[in-house]
Amino acid sequence: MKIIFLGIKNIKFFSEELLNKFEKVFLLSEGDTQIIKTMTGDQVFYVSEKLDHDLKTKKLNFEECISILKNIITFKDDVKIFCNQESNLRVAEKIRLHFGIYDHMYGKTSIFLDKVKMKKTLSNTEIKTPKYLDFDINIENIIFDELKSHLGNVFIIKPKSSVGSRGIHVIKSEVDFLRFKDITFNDKCKYHAEEFIDGKLYQFDVVIQNHEIIYHNVSRYSCPMMELQNGETLSSIMLDRKDEMHTRISNFGKKCIAKFQVKHGCFHMEIFHSIDDELIFLEVAARSPGLMTVPAYYSWEGVNMYDLELLLQCKMKIDKGKLITSITPKPAFFVVYPKRNGLVKCTNSPKTEDDIEESWKVKEGEVINATTTNIDYAAIFFVKCNSVERVMDAYEFFTFKFEAITVIPS
Repeated sequence: MKIIFLGIKNIKFFSEELLNKFEKVFLLSEGDTQIIKTMTGDQVFYVSEKLDHDLKTKKLNFEECISILKNIITFKDDVKIFCNQESNLRVAEKIRLHFGIYDHMYGKTSIFLDKVKMKKTLSNTEIKTPKYLDFDINIENIIFDELKSHLGNVFIIKPKSSVGSRGIHVIKSEVDFLRFKDITFNDKCKYHAEEFIDGKLYQFDVVIQNHEIIYHNVSRYSCPMMELQNGETLSSIMLDRKDEMHTRISNFGKKCIAKFQVKHGCFHMEIFHSIDDELIFLEVAARSPGLMTVPAYYSWEGVNMYDLELLLQCKMKIDKGKLITSITPKPAFFVVYPKRNGLVKCTNSPKTEDDIEESWKVKEGEVINATTTNIDYAAIFFVKCNSVERVMDAYEFFTFKFEAITVIPS
């Protein structure tokens, strides 16, 4: 089988044993600096990118992809397209359709990119979603007082389809609203507004094969994703399966994903637990979780969601009895440290008994700007511990007490 990869997001976390079974073709962005261990028969092509105004990020140029692949894909080939990069999910779907290649999503990708469509899918059910208003009309005609009366004194305005928490605006006053209109004037992005939810944010991650959930897990974020852009340290840690909240989130998430009637795939859902003790669906993506959630699950339980996602997108059956890899389990979590405006005086590495993998995007003496997206950070730490008791202490320390960078404000 030949697998065409659109992007190489987190490919280092896939098992080499699985990857080595296939002939691989990589379509990468020209700015991609990740290292690929090419093997015999692997092909790598670089493709230009186009700005997608709705996604608020760049995606691979579809026409260039087709031009390259027409010389690679033949009707004699057993070819599959793999993509777990949200910005390129539509491109992947269009390529599958163009060449008549198997599509594990059966043309349903758009519903998992449009946050309004998601909420509409769950409307008229017992599942609670945020109140919202869709800006189908010209945003210049939107009246602040009408938004406030419908959504409350504080509300969110965000793109319908952006990825990586891009373009989110918290509106607390008419001044904030007017600033939003000024900033986004003529940016060609489609927006909607929804109520502000006060509570804790969880992720529900699930693997589905033939409409059946074969694996799921729950993690808790230290703060809502958008707070990383406000200077908050973002971390995520798996909940113990015996934890009552693990059960509540799992049952709620299963009800939500059932409404989307998907047959195959990995899905990443975000769910709020409000201060009123309500569970509220926020959004869901048709991909495995990002950042370092998957390697954390693997470290805890020996299940690699990236491998499972590859198998499902390539129409290969997963043996439910062989989900778990034989490893020595170690509780793990990741922490993302934001950038702040100024000069990096120093980067800090902790002295600890834990096993820490540090990945830095800044260096001493560099002038940096504050974080703007979930992947625009100063550093990310992946922390493994020897016990559940230790992992909770480490999580608290690295999230709320440790400073990864010392910055002289500009």
